[in-house]
Amino acid sequence: MVAKAANDAGVGIRAFFAEHADLNVADWYCDKGISGREEERPALGDLMEAARQRAIDCVVVWKFDRFARSASHLIRALDEFDHLGIRFVSA
Repeated sequence: MVAKAANDAGVGIRAFFAEHADLNVADWYCDKGISGREEERPALGDLMEAARQRAIDCVVVWKFDRFARSASHLIRALDEFDHLGIRFVSA
């Protein structure tokens, strides 16, 4: 999961969504306090590395704009996830 902020309500909502979508949450990737406009973010980099190593099979985000603000960044990431066989789910 990737989120801009990890407040208690946000974490609870994402956990609820993951549970009811029949997903096992393996890890949380949160770049707290860093704008989604930034393509280079530490937790996002960790998520993409886990994806490339095929350590995950699904990425769940609360909103698309929490993951990427620019359409080009979102499309590149979605293409990479598709190529790797990783589902991308936005609540």
